[in-house]
Amino acid sequence: MTNYTRKAIKGVGYVFILTLLASFLAYLIRVFLARELSVSDYGLFWAAFTFMMFFLIFREIGLTSAQTKYIAEYYGKKDYSKIKTLIVSSFIFKFISSSFLICFLILSARFLSIHFFKSPISYYILINLSLYVLFSLLCNHMHSILVGFQKVKWFSLTEPLRLGFALLFSFIFFQFNLGIMAPIFGFIIGVILTCIVLFTGLLRYLFILKYPIKDFWGTTRQLFKFGIPVIFRGVGGKVISHFDVLILTYLVSLKEVGIYTAILPTALLFLFFPRAITAILFPMISELQGKNDYKKISEGMSLIYTYSFVLIIPLITSIFVFSDFFINILFGIEYSVGVFPFRILIIGVLGYVVAAINNSAISGIGKPAVVTKIILFAALINLILNLILIPFLGIVGAAVATTSSYIIVLILSTSWLVKYIKLKSPLFKWTKLAIIALIFGFLIYFIKDFFPFHPTFGMLIGIGLSFLVYVLLIFKFKIVTTKNIKIIIKRVIN
Repeated sequence: MTNYTRKAIKGVGYVFILTLLASFLAYLIRVFLARELSVSDYGLFWAAFTFMMFFLIFREIGLTSAQTKYIAEYYGKKDYSKIKTLIVSSFIFKFISSSFLICFLILSARFLSIHFFKSPISYYILINLSLYVLFSLLCNHMHSILVGFQKVKWFSLTEPLRLGFALLFSFIFFQFNLGIMAPIFGFIIGVILTCIVLFTGLLRYLFILKYPIKDFWGTTRQLFKFGIPVIFRGVGGKVISHFDVLILTYLVSLKEVGIYTAILPTALLFLFFPRAITAILFPMISELQGKNDYKKISEGMSLIYTYSFVLIIPLITSIFVFSDFFINILFGIEYSVGVFPFRILIIGVLGYVVAAINNSAISGIGKPAVVTKIILFAALINLILNLILIPFLGIVGAAVATTSSYIIVLILSTSWLVKYIKLKSPLFKWTKLAIIALIFGFLIYFIKDFFPFHPTFGMLIGIGLSFLVYVLLIFKFKIVTTKNIKIIIKRVIN
């Protein structure tokens, strides 16, 4: 019998490390570019990149998630003809949609550079980003195949490699005084080299090519049936994560966009935690759902609800208290006006850590339409709040809109799972954790004031002593028990 606890924890552990590395590299790129570019050029680069990323969701047509899910299902059944058909069908339709997106970027580049970005050089940025769209298609397709096969050691390399190569070649191109075009070329070369590495990971599955394509149109309908709700969910997700930047680009200065595109990814850094879990959770829950083993799904989600918040709260609370220190050190004093909206964003991210895990579980159960409805509703609220608040509050309004939408997703997704898989409501336990988090934060803030002449030392002492109290409290309030820890360790070892 498969030991899903051991399988999950081993997989999550590996993906967690590489996802943490990817998050570090993504952040390092932000810091590096903030130091190399002016605030306005920094804002222009990320505004153009965000614009492209927003439209990439239409390239996927929801097929990437569908492909991953069904490859995992049919791989367990050893139906290699079906797997080949899934891969071919998905690629054909994503290639067609990518071609439309490339044409759109090229044909509209001149108009957008004048009326939207209000910068002549954005024309050349958009033209070159069309190359990124093409090669990212290949990278994304191979990545989703490896996820379906649950090849953790290969698919988890995608982001660290892509970002590592992008950082390296951006640095090289800056030496040739290419300015804002340096990171554009760096990202393009990064995704090309990542494609080559991922292809190496797929070599062992080339035997699938000898199998015939089976029921192409039936398989295509299966992909789109799952994928169409996913694309609407993806659009909602992009609205939540990118629409604030697009509205800011149109309504405020590129300098303000630069500040916001520094603090938003800083807050979103903490989403490495759910990304590590969902990379393993999604195909595993798909497998359990195929066996109708909802008991294991319920047990797993109960553990995740407890330990995800327990692990992430100390880190997020510490960053919240010392956010001014981190923003100024990493990006410079010019970005200090972003401290307050950053604190607003980080509250929303704390909730979205669990919300993202919820969404992956719901999709794995085979109910992507539920996630779609939740995300679309949150996106609608996000859109309305952005349009109302940004003209008056600027980047603070954008932060409030994003945080509100994250909390809505958490509430709705948790409510659905509690009802559908008969899961015990985590509300009481989360309330206790919120109280402990407040105590932890106030302790840090109180202790650091004892070291006014050595703020860094005071920060470290405050976090260290407060963390000891935090550990004592989570055991005192029985958020975590030694019995549960022993059970988890036993399952992993057994």
